[in-house]
Amino acid sequence: MRKALDSAWPEPRKRLPPRPSTLDPYKVVIDGILWADLDAPRKQPHTVNRIFHQLITG
Repeated sequence: MRKALDSAWPEPRKRLPPRPSTLDPYKVVIDGILWADLDAPRKQPHTVNRIFHQLITG
């Protein structure tokens, strides 16, 4: 409390270390699917739902 009253400006916030994402184990697979979609015909890219179901089923 005393620091806040003595200073006109607040101290800068401490940066927290980045947390790992839940998707980290799947990023390689998802990237592979999306890279393959670049060569697919225009109306046949994967949707989010298709990628999700593909990850679930293996």
